[in-house]
Amino acid sequence: MASLGLVGIIFIQFLGLVLPNFLVLAQWNTDTGMEQAKGVATGTGGPDVKVFSVLDFGAKADGTTPNAINFIRAFKEACNHPGKAMMVIPEGEFVLGSALFSGPCSNVAPLMVSFSGTLLPQANTKTAEDADWLTFQSIDGLIVSGKGTVNGQGEKTWKPECENCPRAPASLKFIKVNNTIISGINSVNAKGFHFMISVSDNICVGSLGHYDSEADVFGITVKNCTLRNTDNGARIKSYKNNNPSRAAGITFENLVMDHVKNPIIIDQEYGQVGSSESSKVSIEDVHFTNIKGTSISKVAVDLLCSSANPCKGVTLTDIDLKFEGTEKPAVPFSSNCTNVKVVYAGIQNPPPCPP
Repeated sequence: MASLGLVGIIFIQFLGLVLPNFLVLAQWNTDTGMEQAKGVATGTGGPDVKVFSVLDFGAKADGTTPNAINFIRAFKEACNHPGKAMMVIPEGEFVLGSALFSGPCSNVAPLMVSFSGTLLPQANTKTAEDADWLTFQSIDGLIVSGKGTVNGQGEKTWKPECENCPRAPASLKFIKVNNTIISGINSVNAKGFHFMISVSDNICVGSLGHYDSEADVFGITVKNCTLRNTDNGARIKSYKNNNPSRAAGITFENLVMDHVKNPIIIDQEYGQVGSSESSKVSIEDVHFTNIKGTSISKVAVDLLCSSANPCKGVTLTDIDLKFEGTEKPAVPFSSNCTNVKVVYAGIQNPPPCPP
């Protein structure tokens, strides 16, 4: 299951999801946003920023009291403030049921969320079908920053994989959220996906080639992340079907893998097991740089590209992974490359694919 384990998000920034029939938004200044995120992480947004602490709206950091309505009220006040606004989630354990933080907002963008506490799911509650745990929706300009933790407590509900099981709720969902930085957040033991992102600009990316008329994805950067005990690390996947699209300009940089099953993987044969269909998604200009740590499988680099659209412009630079699993010692620690020619530089562990 993709949710097993912990993903420590030091910095994730996704740039450039092309949305058809939408106006082009003003350029998001990444450097300014990242500097601002440092202040947001410590709750210091500046003297002209009005602070909306969830505690002031009745939230209790006692690990037992349900707080969803208190969080939503704090968010709404920040969202509707006429100036600069910051919602603050201080240290402590906050229990929340399913919550929707929805705009559009009238504050001076970006809306800031300083996140230092630990969020826990409310027990004995059921979400509506296809609902997720914590959803941000219809916001243009958002910074979520801090050292807080979203603990989905998925270990209490995980089930063996099955084809017809309903999708488990994602811990954090971003839909129609543009110009966003998520920095420093830890996601632990999600019931389903840790992060789910859809229909957003200057933020990010789900499964490719799943639906008709999907928008292209470009300019993605994932950096300074640690992934522990997860199924997948730096991963791109696309479905095996006839829906064409393009993903290009994707960089995974400065990542630490801690006992990850698939540390580096491109999977263009996702879904429809046994189907002879090839993915029509074109994957180009993908860079894996400075990725270190441990793999629990002998194939630590698995690049399985489409026979209809072979991957282009894939580079691996300074990859230093070690095997720490239980597979038979006779099986070599290796890389697999199918329908792709890789350009290598620097350290390569496991060894590169044969030319």
